[in-house]
Amino acid sequence: MKRLFTYFLWIATSVLLVGCPGDPLSKLNDFKTPSGELKVIVRPVVSAYLLDAAKFKVNGTQTGLQSFLNYDTPFVSWMMPEQADYVEILRCKGDVAISGLDKSLSDVEVGTMTKDEELQEFKDNDYWKSSEQSGACTLIGKDFNERQQLLDMAAPSGNWRYIVRACVDQKRLADAKLAGNRNCSRQLGVSSILTYFQNKREKIKLDALQAVTDQRSKIDALSRDIYGTTVDFNNALIECTKKEKDRQVSLKRRAAITQLVGLGISFAANIYSASSSAVSSVDTFKKVWDGKGAIAGASVPIGGMLMDLTANENDFPRSCTSATEAKIKLETLVIAFKAEHLVYATKFDESR
Repeated sequence: MKRLFTYFLWIATSVLLVGCPGDPLSKLNDFKTPSGELKVIVRPVVSAYLLDAAKFKVNGTQTGLQSFLNYDTPFVSWMMPEQADYVEILRCKGDVAISGLDKSLSDVEVGTMTKDEELQEFKDNDYWKSSEQSGACTLIGKDFNERQQLLDMAAPSGNWRYIVRACVDQKRLADAKLAGNRNCSRQLGVSSILTYFQNKREKIKLDALQAVTDQRSKIDALSRDIYGTTVDFNNALIECTKKEKDRQVSLKRRAAITQLVGLGISFAANIYSASSSAVSSVDTFKKVWDGKGAIAGASVPIGGMLMDLTANENDFPRSCTSATEAKIKLETLVIAFKAEHLVYATKFDESR
């Protein structure tokens, strides 16, 4: 992140594009522009026909316990497929069989199949749907942007296994009209069974932690939408400035676009990290949104970045409808993001 910030200081008047979490193939359009102008950002598309290919298999799925807020807490970890935007995670009872057409999910995971046979088995059987319909599974991670691990803070006592699937934002999905609207892969990552877990937290704290988990899903979904809308805003601004050569996008707005693109769709992870290590998550919320300084784990002031993104500088033509629409959408998203962050912080403090 320091490297990114140093580069930004060197070339503050152009948008730096990096390989962003969940959007690794984003690239600058290679048309020629004078020095100092914004650069078009192209987000790659993914064919819906490829969702069930090997490249979307979630590998390395594991579970275990780690200490969190002074209690043993289950976690699930995985390796995110490179072209995925987020994952969804089920917590399932370890003693319940999830059935396909002629096998169970346990049969697939015992390692008796070749890799090709396993991939085909997942293609032919919607084990995710079977898991949801079994009554033994609970969706604990939805729109989850982070790429490595989820703490199952509200897990009840019991024997549990975790199922993870990779998903692609609908906006990046091609061929959906022909292949169907499904945007998540049938290729699953399945953990071993975590046995005899005992959750010793009080019910009131468990309820608060469940609310924290639900809030993360909302915040993660908003952060992806903010990222995608920022890319749209950036590209619209380029078209706008072409219409009025003398009109320049403000340095403050350009800096905000650069910072957000650099952080990627998972920029909210910095907020979670700071909240969990702080004495008060509400205090962290206030620091994030005072717009002055960076929070722990981030090299940019996230609240200030989001506010600068939607600042009222008159830096594009009034006739530029695409930029105006993107800006209005961003304003709405940032307001919603801040509101959900406050709920997250409040519930987190209740769980301590």
